[in-house]
Amino acid sequence: MRSFPLFVVIAAATLLPATVANAVPSPSVANNLSQPNLDQDANSSEEILTSEPLDPIANFGIDPTTGLTSESCTPLQIELIRQGNSCDRSRQTIQLAQAAPVTPLTISPLTTPIPGLDAPESLNPSANPLLFPTIPQEVQINTTEPITLEQAIILARRNNPQIAQAQLEIDRAQARLRETYATEFPTGTVSFDFTRSESANARLNSNRIGVINQSNANTAAQASLQLDYSLYTGGRRPATIAIAAAQFRNSRLALENQLVQLRLDVANDYYSLQQADSQLKITRSSVTQAQRSLRDAQLREQAGVGTQFEVLQADVALANAVQDERNALAQQLIARRQLAQRLNLPQTTTVVTADEIRPLGDWQLSLEESIVLALKNRPDIEQQLVAIEQSEAQQRIAVADTLPQVNLFANYNVLGNIGDGLNTAGGGSVGIRAQWTFFDAGAARSRIAQQEANIATAQSNFTEQRNLVRFQVEQSFYNLQANRDNIATAGQAVIRATEGLRLARLRFQAGVGTQSEVITAQTDLTRAEVNQLTAIVGFNRSLATLQRSVSNLDSQLFDNP
Repeated sequence: MRSFPLFVVIAAATLLPATVANAVPSPSVANNLSQPNLDQDANSSEEILTSEPLDPIANFGIDPTTGLTSESCTPLQIELIRQGNSCDRSRQTIQLAQAAPVTPLTISPLTTPIPGLDAPESLNPSANPLLFPTIPQEVQINTTEPITLEQAIILARRNNPQIAQAQLEIDRAQARLRETYATEFPTGTVSFDFTRSESANARLNSNRIGVINQSNANTAAQASLQLDYSLYTGGRRPATIAIAAAQFRNSRLALENQLVQLRLDVANDYYSLQQADSQLKITRSSVTQAQRSLRDAQLREQAGVGTQFEVLQADVALANAVQDERNALAQQLIARRQLAQRLNLPQTTTVVTADEIRPLGDWQLSLEESIVLALKNRPDIEQQLVAIEQSEAQQRIAVADTLPQVNLFANYNVLGNIGDGLNTAGGGSVGIRAQWTFFDAGAARSRIAQQEANIATAQSNFTEQRNLVRFQVEQSFYNLQANRDNIATAGQAVIRATEGLRLARLRFQAGVGTQSEVITAQTDLTRAEVNQLTAIVGFNRSLATLQRSVSNLDSQLFDNP
């Protein structure tokens, strides 16, 4: 029995260094899986985005001596007037580069509260995930809530079921990691047996010799304690822990990747709804203009100075405008439901945009700085490094199959017979068991070769992902530049098209112009307004895509990265 306490001391001395050594990641893991800290690069990447919104039609550079009044404003400009802007101010050229950057890149929807986000109860999804409507009233839209873009992003993060699934996957991966860490300690098993046995052969012999009422039963109780510990595994145990740690890290990176992608998807859906709203306003204004042209043509015909052909032209133009309005209304309803689906809203609730359409800021980094920042921050880049670490750990496990395995064991038994007057007795043993599979027909070597191929594949995937990230940044950067220039150009075109339509109407009413000129001018104005809207929304889309390309989430997404 003296050997058992000695085994406990030896096991404790063996376990503590191994536990400490395996709790510290290998240098390659620490270097490849370390989270980027944007705070260390504050001098180069701080204050990247501007949060101060700009007027979408501000600064169009029109001479105030032109004499244009608010009556000649475009529908988008008229909407700005309702929001407190003047029509004159909406004719100046946009100066995006002069916007002061105030919003850093490291804003995380997980850690940054949004003022006034106290969402009404109508925006909270049902607590029953298996809700299945069965009557029309349960899916009829009866609540419409205006929300801002930032509120939509927070609601999506809170309500989106895919985010909830990713968080559950993190919990599972963490539990698996704890399970693998348990292999650092010995396993202990306690058992207890109580038996009562009676031999039929002993009773038969007693009857033969004439012994009556002699008991032949045997009652015994036995307790045992067994301890086992894998002293040497050839690297299998630390490799198994490294794989579980990599899976846990990968699940966190997957959540981060889903969050930045969800932010982009919500932003695109929100901009689509904004574009659909403005497109509907433009088409309704076009219908109004077409109705006015039709009335002018009819009055000229009644006065004998117009022709039936001009009336037919105006009538066809009105019919086309009405069809465009109907299509725009359908697109608005579809965009609303798309955003509601993305936010996982209740079945009876829809949302409308509360933000006005205007450029949301500008990008202050150069293309080269953006590419480097993306390669540093993107979670999918780091996921490729995690895949390489996992393949390397799998290779170490395959190598361990070719090495000896050494185990420590100890047991202690206590046995006593009840009723025979004997005392209980105990005994135990301590030993070392070594095992080595010296021949397996090359199976272990084949597994090593498979993992070498997996490592090479993971490295190739890393190269491909790195090139893809660079292309995504370049594509978004170039689109952002083009849309920035298009905003000013489209604004100039809207002003000129508005003035052209006014002059065409005056010429037509004076009898020196034709109805075709009015319709052409009206078509040009509608196209210019659509181009202006497309440029503004395209700029915001490109900005959101560029933010996603460099991963605009805080590096401290979790408490323990």
